[in-house]
Amino acid sequence: MALLALASPSAAAQRFEFEEPHMGTLVRLVVYAADQAPASAAARAAFDRVAELDAALSDYRDASEVSRLARAAGGPPVPVGPDLFAVLDRAQEVARRSGGAFDVTVGPLVRLWRRTLRTGDWPDPDRRAEALSCVGTGKMHLEPAARTVRLDRAGMRIDLGGIAKGYAGDQALRVLRALEVSSALVAVGGDVVAGEAPPGEAGWVVEIQPEEPTRAGERLLLRQAAVSTSGAAYATHTSSTRGRGSASLAGAGPRWSRRRASPPTASRPRPACSGRRRRWRSSRARREQWRSSAREA
Repeated sequence: MALLALASPSAAAQRFEFEEPHMGTLVRLVVYAADQAPASAAARAAFDRVAELDAALSDYRDASEVSRLARAAGGPPVPVGPDLFAVLDRAQEVARRSGGAFDVTVGPLVRLWRRTLRTGDWPDPDRRAEALSCVGTGKMHLEPAARTVRLDRAGMRIDLGGIAKGYAGDQALRVLRALEVSSALVAVGGDVVAGEAPPGEAGWVVEIQPEEPTRAGERLLLRQAAVSTSGAAYATHTSSTRGRGSASLAGAGPRWSRRRASPPTASRPRPACSGRRRRWRSSRARREQWRSSAREA
């Protein structure tokens, strides 16, 4: 764990920064505490919580709950843990509210897209049609009383890339608060969750730097709120040279000019275009694109 300890002018609290790799990205914590020992203990607990979520929610891990659920697709309901169920339940709610634009069952298409990025070969129409047949929020069924999930068709896969990191940021901040570290900022890749403001400050200043060098950047003031980046590339860092409660998000892309601080939770999906799938639009638009190309073929 990399540790940078930067003392603030406040005698009551010092600023500490921590960084570890999790969920395929870097997780950064900025916390204020009386000294290094409680700050380090709180950061360790927060990182452990993120690692726990990574083990459950990642579709890259064969032993994760998400991967086990995919292997059981087409069969009976599968009991899942509280974290996966909470994320899927929230995802289904957002799918309903967005008219299907947000869809975590898009996993089969994502796998084809990853293969295309690796090989440069466009999938043939049959493979695209097969993947599309396994996509749709109506094909995933949640049973709250039993806390089970059923995927209707064999071949269905869940992809939580648009929501899992935000949930992890929420949970990390919850751990910090439980350990009485309330002035904190959590950045899980491009998803940033802010707790209470740094001592003596109105909030955390998050600077949005667009990819195009000719465009002006933008600053947000966050307190008990969250933002989520989307673009071709991003990097997050904090720096004491711009103030004690300052953070920067570079390369966040033009969508940032239309985004502001969300309500006090990061467990809401970011735009469907992520750093990993940056040229895709919403799930619905992607499906229409693939259907159109399949018809043309």
